Amino acid sequence: MKDAKTIPKRIIFTLLLLVVIGWFFFPVYWALITSFKTPLDLMSSRPTFFPKKMTLSSYEDVLLRSKFLYYLRSSIIIASGVTIITLILATGAAYSLSRLNFKGKRLFSNLILLVYLFPGILLAVPIFKMMTKIGLYDMLPSVVLVHVMITLPFCIWTLRTFFDQIPRSLEDAARIDGASKLSVLYKLYLPLIGPGLVTSAIFSFVASWNEYIFPLILLSTPEKKTIPVGIAGWASSYTIDWGQITAAVILAIIPVIILIQLIGRRFVAGLSGAIKG
Repeated sequence: MKDAKTIPKRIIFTLLLLVVIGWFFFPVYWALITSFKTPLDLMSSRPTFFPKKMTLSSYEDVLLRSKFLYYLRSSIIIASGVTIITLILATGAAYSLSRLNFKGKRLFSNLILLVYLFPGILLAVPIFKMMTKIGLYDMLPSVVLVHVMITLPFCIWTLRTFFDQIPRSLEDAARIDGASKLSVLYKLYLPLIGPGLVTSAIFSFVASWNEYIFPLILLSTPEKKTIPVGIAGWASSYTIDWGQITAAVILAIIPVIILIQLIGRRFVAGLSGAIKG
């Protein structure tokens, strides 16, 4: 009887799951097939879910006749720099919040995610003026600094939960053996918070990779633009080449997919640990 009752529930759950998966992945599928369509199919008023004739002309235009490779270079430099700097700063800050006692610790811990209450557009003008005054306008480091400001609070919060789960007795034993706080952090804690570091790395990289507002206002040289800004610039009031745009979107997704495939398991473990914390 129990099996007879659970079978309909499983069917309903499976159908709902398929609907949700289709809802999220259909735009990616549509972009993929559009990138292979011929110009004639792109101009057709009837949508086709699978192109009758496939072509790589859109990818050739993106890779050989546009500035996409410049956009890709800028995005990789910025996202990699943001990830490295964020991990270094977040690890030290999370360790301090978890293991050290100092004045204002509780207040800082409670306000750490407050930065996400402010929309990015609200900070755009002050940040633009600040970067202009210090001479970093139209330079990649300006975007790196802003993206670190965006990703750092979440990464501190994530890594702190991992530090809190590690027994203090391990650190006490290491300190008795003569280890300094710095060596305890890098030799003892870092291997234990590996999933948290992976989670923070993926979050920082993807957040920087997809961010649009600040590269738009801080970078003016066409060759320095990031992928989101560069692709958006291809759409004009008169013409939109959907073949090139979707091809560029698919190419932009590939590095993120590769990153998640390489360290995806640790990413899931990191999210689970952060939620439990």
